[in-house]
Amino acid sequence: GFAGEALSAVIENAFRQGSHIVFAECDPRNTASWELLEKVGLCREAHFRKNIWFHKDENGNPVWKDTYVYAKLNDSRFQRGD
Repeated sequence: GFAGEALSAVIENAFRQGSHIVFAECDPRNTASWELLEKVGLCREAHFRKNIWFHKDENGNPVWKDTYVYAKLNDSRFQRGD
């Protein structure tokens, strides 16, 4: 849908402007996010376990979360035959 079209346009624009790679991070529990990243051609590069926290529990301890890292290389120079 619209999210995939918008994300694809952002990636294409970044590559047109000379970016070598784009990457994204998401919560592994957010299936819709990582499925969208895969749909537009990003590949899962890493799964960091309990690497980040945003909230604390009732005792003031951090609630650690996992992170997926996705990336896509700009390989357009290979597609043109350069």
